[in-house]
Amino acid sequence: MRIFSRFFISSYLLILSLSATVYAQNWVHLTKDSKASELTFGSSDYIQFMGPNLTLTVDTDMTVKDVIFGSGSTDVSPSNVVIEAGNTLTASSPYGNVGRPETIINISGAGNLVYTSKTLKFYEQTSKAAQYYNYNISGTFSIASKNIIVQNKNYVSLGNVSGVFSGVDMSGDSSLSMNISTSYVGADISLTGSSYLEINDVKKAYGIAPVFNVSDGSHFNMNCNSFTIMGNSTIGNVSEVSHLGVNVYLEDGSNVVINAGTNMLTFDSSIILKTCTLTLNTSTPFLRKNGSLAGLQVARTSRLILNADQNFGAINLYRAEGNSDIFSIELNSSKVDITSMSVTSSTSKVIFEDFAEGLVHVDSELATNEDGSLQRIYALVDSAEVKLYQLDNGYLSLTIPEPAELAAIFGAVALGLAAYRRRRK
Repeated sequence: MRIFSRFFISSYLLILSLSATVYAQNWVHLTKDSKASELTFGSSDYIQFMGPNLTLTVDTDMTVKDVIFGSGSTDVSPSNVVIEAGNTLTASSPYGNVGRPETIINISGAGNLVYTSKTLKFYEQTSKAAQYYNYNISGTFSIASKNIIVQNKNYVSLGNVSGVFSGVDMSGDSSLSMNISTSYVGADISLTGSSYLEINDVKKAYGIAPVFNVSDGSHFNMNCNSFTIMGNSTIGNVSEVSHLGVNVYLEDGSNVVINAGTNMLTFDSSIILKTCTLTLNTSTPFLRKNGSLAGLQVARTSRLILNADQNFGAINLYRAEGNSDIFSIELNSSKVDITSMSVTSSTSKVIFEDFAEGLVHVDSELATNEDGSLQRIYALVDSAEVKLYQLDNGYLSLTIPEPAELAAIFGAVALGLAAYRRRRK
């Protein structure tokens, strides 16, 4: 028989003790009563709030199956749980608060909170009334190996958490935010409907998502030092500008498809491609947070597939001399304007596939070989690599540009002929 000593109720309470049923469950119902301010109870599986403005203060270690907020149409907003320093509240999971009136639930304190279930599920609200969960635990609140599910009309702030969660699945009109004190790896993330996810990495470490699927209409804010996508993922047409982190890594064979609108995906520093395929179906979806054009840092052989016109900052294939990386850019009739391009290793190269005149423009002057062709930058024509040249207007071309000296001579001759013709007339 479990015995729990004093749990203080800051408002008033009435204890309704149900005798043991065939399920061997007892309930403690909390509601207004002018006579009670202190509670002693035993052998209980549930704590249930049955009125608004109640606060349950936990001043000793406590283990229950669930803490339940409300019943049916009962108004219990706000409901408050405060876990005092040095104490731990252990429960199965956030109780499925379904069909309740709109409720604000505050769980705070300097103590510790433990959920034993591997799934933290906030169930869809069939009544369409919103449920707000505000966690503010300054002790330990671990979500290690937890799969977090947030469904329609649930708005959840987990506050400061620790541990590596196993996944996030969000749907409908919902939100989830958390501040993670440890690096997290291997967590699949799926956002559908108009859901919103915010992860703040308080130690500025990193997060890794094997799968990061974001449907049209949802959005996110990944405030971490680096965010890595390692699997087959799609980022849809997000409803608001969404942040991917300071540095964004696409690596380990990942195949990432982007359908976001122009300048709708931001990052602080770099997008790094490491053995991946990146497909851009929309025009210029990336923008650096400072407002400058997004560039691409290519660390290993990777592929870029374009199905819309693009504007890029610098594109750098930057691994050191001795590496033989290939960065393939499939144009598919898309126009591309690039601020600058560089290839560090003499054995690495950039190849433009489906190349056509007038598609690729580079603002800065590119390095050339003695014959005027570009160093380490080629076009793929009829399955063969062909030299490319940069015209005076910055466009890349298969045609050898006219030397500047000859152009000047021909220009002078043309002017002379024009003057001669005017004199003859």
